[in-house]
Amino acid sequence: MDYGSILSRALNLIWENKFLIVLGLLVAIGSGEGSVSGNVPSNVDLQDPFRDFERDRNGDQNGEFNFDGEFDFEMPQFDGEFDIPPIATGVAILLGAFAVVVGLALWVLATSARGGLIAGVDTIAGGGTSTLSQAWGAGWNRIWTLLGIGILPAIPGLISALATLALAAVGFGLYQVTGEGGPFLFSGLGGILIAVMCITIPIGLLLSLLGAFANRACMMEELGVFASYRRGFEILIDNLGSVIVLFLLQVVIQVILGLSLLLPSVCCILWPFLIVVRGAIVSYFSALWTLAYREWIGGEGQVVLEGQGAPAA
Repeated sequence: MDYGSILSRALNLIWENKFLIVLGLLVAIGSGEGSVSGNVPSNVDLQDPFRDFERDRNGDQNGEFNFDGEFDFEMPQFDGEFDIPPIATGVAILLGAFAVVVGLALWVLATSARGGLIAGVDTIAGGGTSTLSQAWGAGWNRIWTLLGIGILPAIPGLISALATLALAAVGFGLYQVTGEGGPFLFSGLGGILIAVMCITIPIGLLLSLLGAFANRACMMEELGVFASYRRGFEILIDNLGSVIVLFLLQVVIQVILGLSLLLPSVCCILWPFLIVVRGAIVSYFSALWTLAYREWIGGEGQVVLEGQGAPAA
């Protein structure tokens, strides 16, 4: 594989078909990709973090921290009753339900856009033409299969979460009944949970890795959910060396881009520009892996966009 050629081809393809950036932007927004920044409270003195913690018991207000070895902490008393207004509970439930609905909608949009990106790049690389509506339509036509591919990597994490809740409930129940052996009981249940996570986490990571290949098998070879994963596993094993090299190249490019965008990211005026850049980056890497997948399967993509004939290989 000519890595330099495939890197430049992906860049030229995105530059000449800028509608793909719109799909990349939907993928970035719907999948929660982006930078995360933390804020330091304005009332924290970073030079002397203990300045406002506790003054000397004798009333010294000179900014010195004197510790005499005693603490007068009084635990709050809880009488076992909560006084929560019914309207507050209703609002919290409505907000939670709204957040879930919005999250699911964004996930569906991102999944369809991801499929559209693959379809558009495959069609253009095969000598055909594509538009935003045609690429989106191709992804939407395969939405159920794409959603199934996206759900599978989350199943091991869901199993771990359910196991955590179940073991916590069992441990708390037994401790309430017996009143003894708390530390030993919870350490034993914790060992079981660790064993479960040692199985589910690697499986989840493997499925996440295969998901990128499965999405392309779905869109370019018109396979179902499990057939796409099987095909993706075959492609991964047969081209493991090329996959590793391409992955390392992507990491290097991401590091370079991250460093170059570090300064603009602190300026809120440039955030709209950075959002567009994020969409371009997502679409570029998607195009990169789609072009690579075409080479691995011999350039035999089978995507047919709405209103188009079968693309030339």
